[in-house]
Formats: sequence, C-alpha cells, structure tokens
Amino acid sequence: MLFVGRISEQKGIFHLLEAAASLPPDIQLVLCATAPDTPELGARLAAAVAQLPRVRWLNAMLPPEDVVQLYSHAALFVCPSVYEPFGLINLEAMACGTPVVATAVGGIREVVVHDETGWLVPPADPPALAAAMRAALAQPERAAALGRAGRRRVESRFSWERIAELTLEVYRDAIAAHRSTPARYPPTLLRGGSPHVDRQGPRA
Repeated sequence: MLFVGRISEQKGIFHLLEAAASLPPDIQLVLCATAPDTPELGARLAAAVAQLPRVRWLNAMLPPEDVVQLYSHAALFVCPSVYEPFGLINLEAMACGTPVVATAVGGIREVVVHDETGWLVPPADPPALAAAMRAALAQPERAAALGRAGRRRVESRFSWERIAELTLEVYRDAIAAHRSTPARYPPTLLRGGSPHVDRQGPRA
C-alpha cells in the first residue's frame, strides 16, 4: 500500500498509521512523506513509524518518475485526508491504474466514485479506513477492475484536453448569456447625435 503527501494533520497520516496497525502482517505500507508542517509533527511521525516494522518511510522529495513507479507497483493507494480541496494526488494514482481508498471529503468526492473507481470512507475514522483497505486487498481482481475504471475516468474527465474543452464551454456559455441579456440602461443621444450611456442609472 502507498501514501504520498505532506506530513500534516490535514492529510490524515496518523489515522492511516492507526488503521495500518490492524492489517495482516504480510501487508507493507510505504509512506512517501516529507515537508512536515512543524518539526514536532516530523518527530511524532518518526516515533510512530519506529513502532510499526511493516511501515517503510521514504522521507524525501522524490522525482516524478520515481513517484510514478511507486504508484504503478502499489496494490492500493490510500488517501486518508481530513480536509482536501481537490485531491490531485488521487488523480495521479488513478492515472497509473492504481485502485484508491480515500476519505469522502472536499474535492475527493469529485474525483473518486465510490465502488466504481475506488472506495470512499468517512474522514478521521481509522476502523472504517482499515476495513476498506482489508476489503480491497482481499479482492485483488475487483481492485484491479476499479483501478482500470479510475484510469478511464481520469482520461475522460480530467485530461488536459478535456479540461480545455470544459473551459471553452464555460466561456461560450458566458458569452451567450451576456449577448442574450438586454442592457440595463440603454444608450441615450447627446446633442449632436453622439451615443451616451447614462451610468448614473434612473433618477428619482
């Protein structure tokens, strides 16, 4: 299993460690985690990892090609965030065809479709997170199918080409709406026939 992210309370990394402690002994968790929000959080993570021999901590900012290799070889990607505006990290895992277990918060719900492209669980709930991870690992064929579905969703909904298309549609709709809306204060004619827009609005 794989986690990628900052060392932050927001990312739910300590909930993940608590959940991982209850998994079967043959399951390894890889933490690709660095840049702690505070030195105290970094020290707290180091102390927690020291108590969990099945957790491997990569405390470094890896180059993108190395992170892609981690995604591609992971049986499961886990995103236990307590708060996440969008959750780009899930898109990265899904683009590699890796099945995802994530929390149902913020923009993650726009990215991961429960039981179609991954599994969603409540935030800050280690038992629920552990149950979802166990279920995913116990059915590798189902997990692989969701991983493939996740990749298709990324390609169809979140590729740069698709984002460009959606952006163009927004601009077209905005222009059409602007053209169909009559001017609030029509121009008046000044002496000499020059058009003038009364920007003061109607007077009492």
